[in-house]
Amino acid sequence: MFSKIETKFRKRFVDEQTDIITSIYKKHFTLDELRQYIAFYNTPLGKKVASVTPSIQKELLELGQEIGANIMIEVIEELKAEGYEIDSPEMPQEQ
Repeated sequence: MFSKIETKFRKRFVDEQTDIITSIYKKHFTLDELRQYIAFYNTPLGKKVASVTPSIQKELLELGQEIGANIMIEVIEELKAEGYEIDSPEMPQEQ
């Protein structure tokens, strides 16, 4: 029974995701641009971009979170030094 549920779920999920992704790409690219986009990803540089992009995005996200947390701490400390009473917000826990 579980395999039937999984099969139906996967098909529906893939179909809906495909529809969503297609509509977003249609909004931003012409068919010719999409052909060029695909051609780029078939080049050595395009393959490298596809390969390293997830790592770059992860690094950027982590660095952005760290910078944002540090700035928040600094801003709170500056405001406290100016005489404002501020309870420090709870910082999100790393997952």
